[in-house]
Amino acid sequence: MQMTKFCDHLYDESTDGYIQILKIDDKENNGEKTIKIYNTKNNGLREIVEELHKKEDVFLAPNTMYLPKRRVENIRQFRALFQDIDCESMGLEKAETVYMIWLLHYEGKIPKPTMVTDSGRGVHLYFRIKNAPYGALNTWQELQDYIYYNLKHLGADRRATDGARVLRLPGTINSRCDTDCKVLYIDNDIEYSMYELREEYLNYKPKTHQLQMQQVKKIDNKVICNRFFNSYSLHMERANDLETLCRLRKYDMTGCRNMALHCYAYWKGIYIRDAYDLENVVIEFNNAFTEP
Repeated sequence: MQMTKFCDHLYDESTDGYIQILKIDDKENNGEKTIKIYNTKNNGLREIVEELHKKEDVFLAPNTMYLPKRRVENIRQFRALFQDIDCESMGLEKAETVYMIWLLHYEGKIPKPTMVTDSGRGVHLYFRIKNAPYGALNTWQELQDYIYYNLKHLGADRRATDGARVLRLPGTINSRCDTDCKVLYIDNDIEYSMYELREEYLNYKPKTHQLQMQQVKKIDNKVICNRFFNSYSLHMERANDLETLCRLRKYDMTGCRNMALHCYAYWKGIYIRDAYDLENVVIEFNNAFTEP
């Protein structure tokens, strides 16, 4: 079955954390959108997806969470890099798009996808990786963005580049175009290391070489290294620092609430690419203030 092949490709005995599945229905409750959320471990996943076989508008998060709450900061394991390609927006056929993706691989611009699925209006690409913890977020996001920018001209969706994103589940139906979602290609023999991908595509030097390049100063018998931070880690640290500041002030931010919210939204937006998800995170942060 399509769903079983899909699940077996991304999840195995090494899988830890919660896998989230969403079932969206726009037809119930007088036209209002309803969302049913399933949070399951790997051992219960296949039973749930079989229940959802041939259902409309079902989505799954490739990466797992350590809490049953889908947030970037809750990621337990990165299981794959992925891209959502909207072929129709670029006026391309799916077969033509996949052919052009393979050309980019042969030209050495992107890794070879380990799985390709038909999403109804386009294709989803998966690059299975050796599972990595939340601490690998910066590396994962850099690789995710690198692949996105190389596929942008084919209709890659930037909103689908954050670590907590959900994508359509094969074996279900896309109601927007009344099309079956299905697996088009799968290669279970490939599993990438993010760190090898980083060296090959992002020109990272081995760690020993990086240490040689760092400037080390000795002051009062203390060794201080000038660490090199990229924009991803800087923005995440700033958001964390702001949350810490708010806790220390017992969330009394009167007089600087707008600036705090503006900065928080900007820094969090580096990782949370979906405007709806980002809005909910910022609203939750605002509601924690003594005077929201």
